[in-house]
Amino acid sequence: MHRPFREAVAAALCGVRYAVRTQRNLRIQLAVALGVCLVSLWLGVRPLEAALLVMLMGLVVSAELLNTSLEALVDAVIPERREAARVVKDVAAAAVLVTTLTAVAGGGLILGPVVLARLKLTSGWVAPAVLGAVALGTGGALLLRLSRAGPPWYDEAEPLPQSEKGERVG
Repeated sequence: MHRPFREAVAAALCGVRYAVRTQRNLRIQLAVALGVCLVSLWLGVRPLEAALLVMLMGLVVSAELLNTSLEALVDAVIPERREAARVVKDVAAAAVLVTTLTAVAGGGLILGPVVLARLKLTSGWVAPAVLGAVALGTGGALLLRLSRAGPPWYDEAEPLPQSEKGERVG
């Protein structure tokens, strides 16, 4: 059943209103986005750079909204504390974290040279520094995973649900 466009937009705005009222991290991300917009206006970034910043901010907010909806769905479907529910919530939160860190790196690559130029400093080191930090973070995460048998916060006593063929479900 299709509802009119106006109703679909109203429903989406209700979702945004709910998320803004209930999700502290979304409010923080929106405040940071506003700050990035103001700094970008002050710095006079070019239209392409502004478009990239808007896309990065939109991705972060979208990831947080999806995380909020997944958490609500998991709570509705699995009201009791279950390991599978925790995994879904943690992985959705990890997606928000990765999106946010990616946006921070992208914002640093876009705004870093502009800020340094405004301060009359050289900016040739910004891209290598940001890309090096991303590489170190990625390598560090891989090493952390390889150095432990498994995450200590997941209870191995309650395995994820299995299908009839023995494959993990969920």
